[in-house]
Amino acid sequence: INEITNIVTSSKNSSPGWDGISMKVFKRCLPAVMDPMLFVINLSLQQGVFPTELKLAKVIPVFKKGQKILLCNYRPISVLPAISKILEKLMYSRLMSFIK
Repeated sequence: INEITNIVTSSKNSSPGWDGISMKVFKRCLPAVMDPMLFVINLSLQQGVFPTELKLAKVIPVFKKGQKILLCNYRPISVLPAISKILEKLMYSRLMSFIK
């Protein structure tokens, strides 16, 4: 619970992913969503599987430079769901701790 709380409170308020839930929502509703989130995260860690639904991203084209009508002047930005970012940061910290 402490790890997840620290990750959520220290995360930037990012744009919502395909699920429409932003990090700001998780920050405001953390006590209410903590139990289901813990269940999903613990199950993922126990089984060693990152849920397929959390791998999906909303891709947004961002203009770089040049003519706006040319597709090659855009770069794709992948916006992941907030829960995906939380799980990713938790896995990263655990993996780095193990490696060290």
